Amino acid sequence: MASKSSKSPKSPAAKKNPAPTGKQPPRQPRLTALQQEQLRKATMMRRSVIAGAIVLAVVVVAVFAGVFISANNQNQLKTTVTPPDVAADGLGIMMNPSAATASAPHKVAIYVDYQCSACQSLENSYGSALQSAAANGAISLEYRAITMLDASQNKNSSTRAAIGAACADVQGVYAAYTNQLFTNQPTEGGSGFTDEQLSTTFPTAAGLSGTKLTDFQQCYNQQLTGGFVKKVSDAGIQAVPGYDPNKVLETPTIVLDGSYATPTQLASVLTSLPAPTANATPAPTATPTK
Repeated sequence: MASKSSKSPKSPAAKKNPAPTGKQPPRQPRLTALQQEQLRKATMMRRSVIAGAIVLAVVVVAVFAGVFISANNQNQLKTTVTPPDVAADGLGIMMNPSAATASAPHKVAIYVDYQCSACQSLENSYGSALQSAAANGAISLEYRAITMLDASQNKNSSTRAAIGAACADVQGVYAAYTNQLFTNQPTEGGSGFTDEQLSTTFPTAAGLSGTKLTDFQQCYNQQLTGGFVKKVSDAGIQAVPGYDPNKVLETPTIVLDGSYATPTQLASVLTSLPAPTANATPAPTATPTK
């Protein structure tokens, strides 16, 4: 009997490759024109935010740098030389202190800003009489420098002038230097005094030369009287007896025998004073240097 033939199984190679079973990633849909525009705007917005943050960071750094420099300058002003003819309360400089006595019939304190045009007018009207009376011992006279007209355009000219005046007192020529400031006062609100005027022209005209002029210039250039000037200006009108917190400080402000006074009242006192004695120290005269 013939044997049955057996069928051999089909070769795996002969079978078709099965379809892949893994899921294919979905196709990204194409952006519409509106979506592309929105994406562009979002990108621009992110860039603007980043740029703004950078600019803000730069500004913050600049501000902190300015604060640091300002604080540094204030620290420099604390290194101070006190003028030798400072008033008893430390807030003014005396004119002719050698002639001033506690028994002087009248005590006069004048608040000035060396850039103040009204202060110049007061000085032109009464300065000579005031200094003569101070030299005669008929009054005690002090000037208190206020720096209210400092501004960036004049490079803090009021402070620089006050520093120069205080340095001049160190060299014994306060009255003469003060006269130079008022005689050669710049236009109020303008560019102010120059450093050349304050450091060289005015002290030379006031009589300084040689070593004394060099010492003055060192005092001025290093702002050695800056702390004193700041103290006087910061105290301002609060140092006036009977200070009224509602009163705004103006320059010039006249304090006569402890009370506010008008120029007319000051003139009345000056005309009532006895004539200067023959040995009184004459008031210095100023030479215009413009």
